[in-house]
Amino acid sequence: MRPHARVLIPAIVAIFSIVACADAGGVDKPEADPDVATLSVGKADAVSNWWTTIAGSLELGGDLKDSIAYPDWFKGYTLELEAGQTVEFLVTATEEGWVRLYGPSHKTVDGQPRFKKALVKSYAVQGGHGELFASAFQVEVEEAGTYMLLYGPRYVWNATYKMKAECVGGCVPDDACFGDDECGAGEYCGHNGVMCITTPCDVSYDICKPAEAEGAWCDRDAMCAEGTVCSPETSTCTAPKVPGDGECETTADCAEGFCGCVDAECSSRICKPWQTEGQSCGGFTLPHYYTQCDPSLTCSSPYWIADLPGICSVQVTPEELYANPEAYDGRVVAVSGNILTGYAMCTKMACWEDNPCCNQCGAQQKLYASEKFPNDEDGIALVGEDGTTYGCGGNECNYQDSCSADEGEVLIIGTFNVGEYELRLDVQTKWSKPW
Repeated sequence: MRPHARVLIPAIVAIFSIVACADAGGVDKPEADPDVATLSVGKADAVSNWWTTIAGSLELGGDLKDSIAYPDWFKGYTLELEAGQTVEFLVTATEEGWVRLYGPSHKTVDGQPRFKKALVKSYAVQGGHGELFASAFQVEVEEAGTYMLLYGPRYVWNATYKMKAECVGGCVPDDACFGDDECGAGEYCGHNGVMCITTPCDVSYDICKPAEAEGAWCDRDAMCAEGTVCSPETSTCTAPKVPGDGECETTADCAEGFCGCVDAECSSRICKPWQTEGQSCGGFTLPHYYTQCDPSLTCSSPYWIADLPGICSVQVTPEELYANPEAYDGRVVAVSGNILTGYAMCTKMACWEDNPCCNQCGAQQKLYASEKFPNDEDGIALVGEDGTTYGCGGNECNYQDSCSADEGEVLIIGTFNVGEYELRLDVQTKWSKPW
């Protein structure tokens, strides 16, 4: 983002033209505050978005050294800051010049962040750094996002500079974690044990810790060492019970399966295996006959029929099957959609007057997402338990009266297959909506 000549006031434009044709090194550039020089274009963010070349990023706690030369007026460096941080900035340079901090970015254009008014306007002046010019300031970050620190010399084109941004409050340590998934095997994300009596507190945070041994306090399974689970009754890490290992109180006691009744009175409970794809589940039944699906599956049944047993399956929509069919190939799925009849194919014989319906017709029925016949996809072919494809057949006068299924909204459970020419659903069971 380099300056355009039309953003300068006329007097500066003339000087700028002379500089552009000369060796920029050692040649003074126009002496003007860039904020004032760009007022004529009516843009408060002209310095950051028009005059600045984004040269890279600035890391918290690190030093950056760079140089600037014609035709760059300013060089900017982005950094990501979090709300609540207090950050100290230091810029030292071989030439006096402008220092600006912008942020957070409100949008991106062509992959580059864009900023509004400067958050901080500073100036690198001669200080206690020998022959260097310096600017130092602190900022309390109120909103997380992308910020940009920039520098540009005032009187000359060429300068060398250093930048530093250091978090001095509300900082996140390198060893901090924000969830168990950030930790390795045999670890969990827990408090480091350091408490604070004043705020802000930078020493109290979560770190990855070794999993707890059996008997230790816990509030989730991730805290417990391999081979143990967090008991909801005692809030301690305990060894789980397995099928055939005696009684259980809750499913958390089972290494596999669920905790179910042993008899109709449910006098005791034992760990029972999960039901797999295609097996029955749920429904109104005696307690010791009750079954549950593996947690990765859904016990699917028509919601408009109360207490009906379901089938363990993957719930999916027709759109999801169209979009990624390979992901469901061979799976037992439960899909709601609409059965529609396609265009009929008929023979073309000239019928006698005494046999006006001599032509034979057939039409395939498929499952679609919409209740209106679509033109942009082929639908999912349906195959019954006897291997017959759903469709309508007969003569040209009655073929619509002999169809495998009524048109309308349905819930179908069956095995989904990706064929060479079409998608197919081998129907295990089908329910039509009664309305």
